[in-house]
Amino acid sequence: GKFAKTGGYVRQRPLPRAPWDVASWIQVDAYVDVFRAKLIGIDGFGVDIIGTHENEYWQQARRICRAAVAAGPDFYFVPEIDGASFAKASTADVVRATKAFATCPAGYRLPDGRLLFIPFAPDIQGPEFWKSVEQELATEGLSVAFVPDLLNVGKNVSAFAPISYCIGSWGERDPMQLDKFPTAA
Repeated sequence: GKFAKTGGYVRQRPLPRAPWDVASWIQVDAYVDVFRAKLIGIDGFGVDIIGTHENEYWQQARRICRAAVAAGPDFYFVPEIDGASFAKASTADVVRATKAFATCPAGYRLPDGRLLFIPFAPDIQGPEFWKSVEQELATEGLSVAFVPDLLNVGKNVSAFAPISYCIGSWGERDPMQLDKFPTAA
């Protein structure tokens, strides 16, 4: 109930709709969401990967992958390992989850072949943990461009910068607070 005011823990439906009398409604919804996004110019979805084992969120992420593939070669799927749900996970757990979604044909890859890898809230584990994840992935043949989506940029940007392709922020959304963020030198 603590997320009731915001519509639930994970809000997977960007637009509401009337109920459908179709057995495969959940699969259809994933395709509708991807194709709507594509129609308005969005070129991909970052998909929050929640938990270290197969669950309903994993299944939804797989549906989004399939829909992204169906949308064509110019629509992408980016796995976002959720640092909060993986807070007590081992690096091996994160590697296994990442590899499970790295096989999506719509995965966004940089020109050098690296998979775009955007963990959400990696500040929870810290940069050493994620550097180990990146090294284990490389050992297993998966090269990634690590882009941490930090909860607290001001506190963590310096620690994460040396291991990051670039850095994102889930933090402040108040434009009046932007002066509190460090700027690149």
